Amino acid sequence: AGLIGEYLIEDLARINVEVEYASEFRYKNPIITNNDIIIAISQSGETACVCAAGYYFASSTSSCDISPANTYSLAGSVFPINCPRNSFSSPGSSSCTCTGGYSQTGTGNTLSCVVCPVGKYSMDGNSTCTNCPVNTFSTGEGASSCTACIANSFSSIGSTTCKCNAGYKQKYSGHHLICEECPIDTYKSTTGPGNCISCTTYSSSIAGSATCSCI
Repeated sequence: AGLIGEYLIEDLARINVEVEYASEFRYKNPIITNNDIIIAISQSGETACVCAAGYYFASSTSSCDISPANTYSLAGSVFPINCPRNSFSSPGSSSCTCTGGYSQTGTGNTLSCVVCPVGKYSMDGNSTCTNCPVNTFSTGEGASSCTACIANSFSSIGSTTCKCNAGYKQKYSGHHLICEECPIDTYKSTTGPGNCISCTTYSSSIAGSATCSCI
C-alpha cells in the first residue's frame, strides 16, 4: 500500500515520497522539516517485526525471546550469540563484558578481550590493565586483583613479587615469599635476596637489624 501511494503521489502531485518499514524506521534519526508529512499505514494480519537488541526472533514461538545469560543479540537477530572467551553477559544483553584480568575493546561482534600481563590487573569491563600498586604484586597473567606484600616486605609499582626489608633473610618469591628476621649479632643491609652477616668483633645488633653497632 505504501509503495502504491508513493507512485501515485509522485506521479500526480509531483512531491517526493520516501517509504520506510516501521520496524526499521524506529532505529533511524531521519531528517524531517516543518513542511514534511508522515503518513502511517497499518494493516491487520501477520507482519514481520524486528526484535530489539538483547532479544532474538524465536521461530518456534514467532516471538522475540530474551537472550540468555552469557549470550548477546543485536537488533534483528534470529538467534542469540555466545559470548566470546573470557567474557560474560546478563540476560537481555546487546553485548558482552570482559572478565577481570582482561582489557576490553569494542562491543557486540567487535568485542576483544586481551589478557593482562604479569604485574598488572583489571576488573570486569575495564578498558585497560593497571599496574599493581606499591606494596602489592601479581605473579601471573590475567589477574583481576593484586596480592598485598607480607609483613617485613615491600614492592614498587607494577611488581611481580615483593622483596624482604633490610634486616630480613629472603626465601623464595611471589606467593611463597618468606622473610626471616636476622638473629641477634647479625645484620643484612640490603633488601631482597641475601644472607644475614655476623657482626664484627666488638660490635653487636638486635634481631632484624640492617647494621651492627660498636659495643
